[in-house]
Amino acid sequence: MPTTVNAAAITNGDLIPLLDDAGGGSYTAGRNNARDIRQGLINAITAANGGPFTRRTGVIPTTYSGGVWTDLRLVGQGSPSTTVTLKAGQAIVPRTGEGYYLLSLTQDLNFVMNAANGSNPRWDRVCLMGYDKAAFPGDSAHGPYVVVVYGDPAGSPSLPSIPTDAIEIHRILRAAGAPGDQIGSGSTPITDVRKSTTIHGGVRALLAGDALSDAGGYHGELRLRQPGSSITAISPVDELVDRWSATDSKWHGTQTIALNRPSQSFSGLVVDGATQTIASVVVPDLGFDYQVEASGGFEFTSTTQGALIGCQVTGDSTGIDTNVCARGLSKLPGTGSDSKYAWAVGDTSPVFTAGASHTFRLLCKVYAEPLDIGVTSGGQYGFNVKIIPV
Repeated sequence: MPTTVNAAAITNGDLIPLLDDAGGGSYTAGRNNARDIRQGLINAITAANGGPFTRRTGVIPTTYSGGVWTDLRLVGQGSPSTTVTLKAGQAIVPRTGEGYYLLSLTQDLNFVMNAANGSNPRWDRVCLMGYDKAAFPGDSAHGPYVVVVYGDPAGSPSLPSIPTDAIEIHRILRAAGAPGDQIGSGSTPITDVRKSTTIHGGVRALLAGDALSDAGGYHGELRLRQPGSSITAISPVDELVDRWSATDSKWHGTQTIALNRPSQSFSGLVVDGATQTIASVVVPDLGFDYQVEASGGFEFTSTTQGALIGCQVTGDSTGIDTNVCARGLSKLPGTGSDSKYAWAVGDTSPVFTAGASHTFRLLCKVYAEPLDIGVTSGGQYGFNVKIIPV
């Protein structure tokens, strides 16, 4: 017959919410404390970062306006001065040994920064900090604070260290003298270094401080790049969503990206035996590995019968037959100065890896024949590259 047994009490955690016996079997006494809430409830809803009780700290993006996430963003005044404004928002901040705190700023906060040094520039770092005198009696304050670390002025200033458990959200290179007091101006710009976090299972919108190379926190995590990345210059895509795999510890793209056709960059004579780039496109680092589907072709003129013209799309190669993504070979059918065409069709491409940009080229190769050709300007031309995440 089945037997049910309470095998072991869980004493290194807790059940939230829970009341204890206040006496006489009346379960009305408080049990959970602040640490229980931090390590239980906040851990349960925030994004993991490599372990069951390790969380990703940072700003929680919720408000997108004017092409930027405004949560906890530091801005200067209309007439720049030493007064700055921190926009409303929320963040997850850590305290070593105590777990994670939800920091909230419910309305914009104005505060004044120290004046610039009269002789030399310096770095100032703006951080968020959660003080807790109950858990850390030696803390200098209690509650959520904006902490500014003012660096040492120098001809070539270095970044000062920030307190343990503070998260940096902005840094400012203060010019010497009066220009350094115009915070947010061209002479003293504010550099956004906010990193993002989100609830567990949510899509995490990257902020300015997030790097494409930053590892994901858990298998299946999704990240959003908006506005899109520098990919927007060569493709209609203006946002990208990537997925983290703990199997290979890599980000993987989730979208097929068709690039805009680049302009033909060459027309004119290609001499016997030469290889010529007809057009090219540079794809910035996408943060994930991919292959491509490619095709392309061009119009040319020649009066030689039977000569061979190669047409290929290559990746990161100016030479024929290296990193080929599409290939074709045209044999001139006859004499005459009428237009002729060379075209390359898709081949199985190599894998192009994250961490660097990659250049794709449409190449023309005139093989060793007594032949020169003229690539036509304004004639029939095509060059298509489609990115396929792997």
